[in-house]
Amino acid sequence: MSPLLIFHITTASIALLGGVAAMSLRKGSTGHRTGGTVFVIGMICMTASAIPLGLLKTQTLNALVGALTCYLVASGWVAGRRNRFQDVRIVNAALGVVALGVGALLVKFGIEALLNSPSHLKDGEDAAGYFFFGTISVLSAALDLRLVIGGFGNKHRIARHLWRMNLAMAIGIISVTPRLNRLAGHPIQSDALLVAPTLLVLLFMVFWLWRVLATKRGKAPLDSVLVG
Repeated sequence: MSPLLIFHITTASIALLGGVAAMSLRKGSTGHRTGGTVFVIGMICMTASAIPLGLLKTQTLNALVGALTCYLVASGWVAGRRNRFQDVRIVNAALGVVALGVGALLVKFGIEALLNSPSHLKDGEDAAGYFFFGTISVLSAALDLRLVIGGFGNKHRIARHLWRMNLAMAIGIISVTPRLNRLAGHPIQSDALLVAPTLLVLLFMVFWLWRVLATKRGKAPLDSVLVG
């Protein structure tokens, strides 16, 4: 196993532990903030290693999904720490350009897989994967553009923080779980059990989005967390 792959798996594992802590602990607590910081730093390191790993192994989709995940973490962190930037619109515009570029490449390679391969594969990955993540990238860029042009209220800013962080965590789990299972000698044989943590994170995301956007009750605790 290469040192870069060891670094990738280690930082991913640390990031996911921090993410679980941030999800589990009371919003606004020191533990929540610390877990969130560990998650962000770990995910940035994980995705920074995922990109060269993907390129070295000619795994184009993995490299681009690594870039997308890094963007989701960065933009989610910015949404939760808006007061640290003098002009947050410039930051979001720059992030939106990154998302659009990644999305354009994903769609381009998806089209290549459809047109140039009888099996609809590009570097061993199905066209559907390129289009799926490409859609996420392009829609995220569109939301960045909406924010830059018109802005939105605090409730939607909190929702932006939530879905981007949780989606990044879901991608991280689905990426690293099979590798850890393989390194441990395949103790988990069921694909359903391997996918279950990702589904739990997505359900957590939906629940909190509902609390923030559809009810007034869920808004107050988060406001104290996502303003400084």
